Amino acid sequence: MNELINKIFNVFMFPFEKLALNKRRLELIPKAKGNILEIGSGGGVNFNYYKKEHIDNLTVMDLKFNKAIKNHKLNDEIKINYLIGNAEEIPFEDNTFDSVVATLVFCAIENQEKALKEVYRILKPDGKLYFIEHVIPNENHYVKIANSCNNIWHKIGKCNINRATHKNIENANFEIREFERFGKECFIFVKGIGIKKLNNS
Repeated sequence: MNELINKIFNVFMFPFEKLALNKRRLELIPKAKGNILEIGSGGGVNFNYYKKEHIDNLTVMDLKFNKAIKNHKLNDEIKINYLIGNAEEIPFEDNTFDSVVATLVFCAIENQEKALKEVYRILKPDGKLYFIEHVIPNENHYVKIANSCNNIWHKIGKCNINRATHKNIENANFEIREFERFGKECFIFVKGIGIKKLNNS
């Protein structure tokens, strides 16, 4: 049953990926550098966009991994560390990573605030969070629709369409740059780079 739901979700998301998300991944992901952690890697779609010459080390973390990501050609080009784990409890020391990549992830994490605190903790000073997220619409009419449909959508897509993730990233002490809001109606996405600020800044 879960496999069928995943297939339905992937078919539904295909037009968004082709028409909007692909372009934003191409703009964003190649900028990730140094010691990189990717959260919620899924089937490895972001592997198509990394610049291997920018990578010192790449660790990918998810609740589970499928064959697609393990068979991606990037595995033949660089060593990739696969880690089963939850973003609410990232098993690394403070100030470990230069970059964290998260695309369409925080909409699905149960405790988003805790996960963002973990991302902040494991990033080095001035480290960067590269994100693309599905967020709540601006218009009141669509906000009501998003709120009313969220429970059903969560069962299908395992994510939430009524979160203000970009605002929560700011609240987690990140300065957001290169911000873009795109999409329409209830399917609104944001893209940006969150730069870790020091606690006293």
